[in-house]
Amino acid sequence: GNAMLLQKEYDQAIQTFEKAIAMNPTLMDGYYGKAQAYFRTKGYKEVIASIEKGKSESENIIAYNKQKVDLLLGKSYFATADSRAFELLVSVKNKLKNDGEGSYYLGQLYFEKGDKKKSSKYIEQAKSLGYNPD
Repeated sequence: GNAMLLQKEYDQAIQTFEKAIAMNPTLMDGYYGKAQAYFRTKGYKEVIASIEKGKSESENIIAYNKQKVDLLLGKSYFATADSRAFELLVSVKNKLKNDGEGSYYLGQLYFEKGDKKKSSKYIEQAKSLGYNPD
C-alpha cells in the first residue's frame, strides 16, 4: 500500500490497505495507510472513519505514533469544519513542539476563529520549521 501511495495510485492503495486490515484488524498500519490515501483524494470523512475505527480496534496505537495519527485526524476534522479539530491540533502541537505541519493547521484554525495574532504566530512558526503547505 505504501508504494502505491508514493506512486499516487490511491484507489489501489486503499484496496491494499483494506486487505491488510482484513488480515490483521488490530494493527494501526492498515487504517492509517488507508486514511492517508483518502486524505490525498480529499475524502476527509473517510479519513475520520478509518482512523476512528483503527483507534477502536488497534492494539498498537501508542507504538504506531499517536501524534502522527492524531495530526491526520485533526487535519481532516479541520477540512470538514468539525469542532473537534481545534482541541486535537492543540494537543498534537503541545506534544510535537517542532512540528511545522501542526503549527500550520493550528494557525489556520486561529485564523478561522478570528485571532489573527495567534494565527500569524503559528503560520510563521510553521515556516521557520520548514513546513510548506504547497
